[in-house]
Amino acid sequence: MLLLATAAISAPARGTTYALRSARAQGGIDLVQAVLEVGGDLTMVEQGEESREKMGVVAKFVYDEKSLRPPSRTGQPMRAVRYYHQADGEIQSGEFTYKPRLREERRLIGVEIDGPDVTLFSPEGTLTSEELELIDVLANTLVLDRLLPDKPLPVNGQWEHPDDLIAALLGLDAVSEGNVKSVLSGVADGKARLEISGRVAGSENGVSTELELKGKYHFDLKAQRITWFGILVQENRSVGHVDTGFDVVARLQMKITPGRKSDPLSETALAGLSLEPTPELTRLTYEPPQAKWRLAHDRRWFLVTEEGSQAVLRLVDGGEKLAQCNIALLPQNADATQLTLEQFQEDVVRALDKSFEKLLRASQRHSEADYRVFQVVAEGASSEIPMQWIYYLVTDQQGRRVVLAFVLETQMLDRFRAADEPLVATLRLTEPKVASKPGND
Repeated sequence: MLLLATAAISAPARGTTYALRSARAQGGIDLVQAVLEVGGDLTMVEQGEESREKMGVVAKFVYDEKSLRPPSRTGQPMRAVRYYHQADGEIQSGEFTYKPRLREERRLIGVEIDGPDVTLFSPEGTLTSEELELIDVLANTLVLDRLLPDKPLPVNGQWEHPDDLIAALLGLDAVSEGNVKSVLSGVADGKARLEISGRVAGSENGVSTELELKGKYHFDLKAQRITWFGILVQENRSVGHVDTGFDVVARLQMKITPGRKSDPLSETALAGLSLEPTPELTRLTYEPPQAKWRLAHDRRWFLVTEEGSQAVLRLVDGGEKLAQCNIALLPQNADATQLTLEQFQEDVVRALDKSFEKLLRASQRHSEADYRVFQVVAEGASSEIPMQWIYYLVTDQQGRRVVLAFVLETQMLDRFRAADEPLVATLRLTEPKVASKPGND
């Protein structure tokens, strides 16, 4: 009887409701500690043959996050800036192991969320695609407060989440069909305990994907903040233009501690930095393993293959493949500086062979980096499909050379919008990296 009486006293009174409104404010700083684990199968298709291999990911993050524009009901983009004390992972794909990490000079990261669109960038310079993939994980902390209900609820009260919120939470471009709800499952020890679950059909880079999610999160009633979040997501994604397909389970646990002080995020430390994503800051830097050249590109370009100092990039927009860029470093030759535009034009015609129909233009200029740049544009057909080829030969004064060949269907020209020019403008010929000695990683 005494046990029953105690339970009755501690239980919420009938009709009690709880207002779970976040107190996150502009200028406030949180400490975030998170662990992400992913396991499952990758699906690859090569020459019509499908193959599968096991994959696994473990990543750990510790960062301070300063609210610049907290979540609100006004619909304005949300913004924050982070300083990562730790951001590293280990990826196992078949027999291949890769350990991405965030460079010391890129530990300052800006965040903007506008509807379903999540943008991460560094105010101090461009990221690599590997760095972006490492830190752009599901359940972005800037979006978590939007999971909270917009009105007081009793225990067992439920509410639905809009598709754009779930797209931002799961890192999708869009949700075509969603049924995700949260429930206030209980209140105890000064914390409201909430659960989230549902199924989602959506797309990323135009590739269809299906997800099932289950998660829990805690809301501290005194601090009025979400202080813990955990989620399990099972995803089955189709093979796309630039990505493998996969069938994986991802587990994320996150602890959030409000009221942090952070010197790297002080007004003095951030003075003079752009904390909004500009086209220049959202570009990505690509540098092949031998590091004999590098360039910057917008986020519609994806690396497809790389071998030595050669690479293939693919331009995907709205889920459609617009173009491909083949890049190759040629042997250094001091005599290459004497090559004429007419000779390069003849090389292009020979390379296209029977696909060549007409030369559209040829030009020569010097770039801002004082490289000599030849451009030859030709049109023709491949498998009876009208095509256009844009060839560049970039040569420095020492005879180092890089060839870039852009290939696209003629019908894609309007959408391509001279996407070749920024890549060529940012191309830099570099010295090979010196291999580090054992123990000096």
